Amino acid sequence: MSQIFSLYQRPSGIYFLDDDYTYLEMLSIALPKRLTTHFFIRPQAFIDGLRVQAAAWEEDLWQHQQMVIKWYGDEPLIPQVLSYWRQSMKRFYLVDVCVVDYYMPAMNGVEAIESLEHWHGSSILLTGRAEEKTAINAFNRGLINKFIEKQAPRVNQTIVDAAAELSVHTQQRLADVWLATLSPKQQKMLQDKEVAQNLKRISLEREWVEYVTLGSPFSILGLKSSGAVEWLKLEHRHNLDDLSEIAYDSGLSSSIARKISDGEVLIDLELRLDLKSNSEPRILNAFPLNSDGSLLGCIFPVPEKDSAIKKTSYDDYLLKRAPRIIVQ
Repeated sequence: MSQIFSLYQRPSGIYFLDDDYTYLEMLSIALPKRLTTHFFIRPQAFIDGLRVQAAAWEEDLWQHQQMVIKWYGDEPLIPQVLSYWRQSMKRFYLVDVCVVDYYMPAMNGVEAIESLEHWHGSSILLTGRAEEKTAINAFNRGLINKFIEKQAPRVNQTIVDAAAELSVHTQQRLADVWLATLSPKQQKMLQDKEVAQNLKRISLEREWVEYVTLGSPFSILGLKSSGAVEWLKLEHRHNLDDLSEIAYDSGLSSSIARKISDGEVLIDLELRLDLKSNSEPRILNAFPLNSDGSLLGCIFPVPEKDSAIKKTSYDDYLLKRAPRIIVQ
C-alpha cells in the first residue's frame, strides 16, 4: 500500500564503514546526538555487526507478527503494543541503514555490501566523482539505494536526510505486518492524500518518536520520547450514530450522545475496554482529518498506570547508550 503516511515508524540507526579514521571522527562529532550510529574502520567488523543486526531485526519482526497472530485469536492489540514498548528497549539499537565508502584498500564498498547476507536494510554508497559509473551500476543492480558524493557540500545533512528517507523504506516490513489489521475500507481512508498529510503532521506536532497504526480499534498509538503514550482515535462519520447509541447505553447523557452523533466530540470506549479500565469514560473534542469531515480524529492521553513505559523510554535509552566510538 503506497501512501504518504507510513503505518509504522520508530527511531532508526546507521552503520558507517570507511577506512579514513579522520572522516569517521568528523561524522561522529557532526551528526545529531540523538541519532544512533556505529562507526567501523575494518570491513569484516562492519559485516559481522550487520549480520548480528539482521538476526535481531528478524527477531523483532517476529514479535510484531506474533502480536497480529494473537489479535486473530481475539487478544486486543493495544495492550500487546504497550507491553512490547515496555519490554523491548533493544529495538532502539536496531539499524536500518548502512553508509559505506567505495574506495577502501581491503574491500571496496560495493563488495562489502554484496557480502551482506539476509540484510534487509537500505544502503548508501559514498563515492568520489571517479566512481559515479560504478555507483550507478550498483544502484541499477539493486545493491545500493542511494549514492552520495563524499566531499559534497553539507554532506553530513545529506546523509542524515537520505537515511531518514530510507529508514521508512526499511521499516515498511513492519508496516506490512500492521496492514493486516486494517480493513479495505480503512486502508482506502488512509490512502487519501489529505488524510495522510494530516496524520503525518499530527505525528510531528505531537513529537511521537514511535507510532503504530491499528485497525482494531481504528486508531494510532503514538509514543513520545519521555514514554508518554497518546491514542489517536479515528472514526468515520457513518459510525457516529452507532457510537452515540453505545455511549448513551453506557450511562452518558443524551446531550453528550447528541454531540457524538454530530461529530463534535468522541469518547474513549474502545481504549477503556481493551485496557480493562474501570475509570470514567473521557469525552474530548473531535477534529476533521479531511475537508469533507468524513473522517474524524480525537487524541486521548493513555494513563501512565496503563502504559508504564517511562523506565524503558527513548529518553532512557539515550541516557544508557554507550558513547560513540570508532571500531578499529
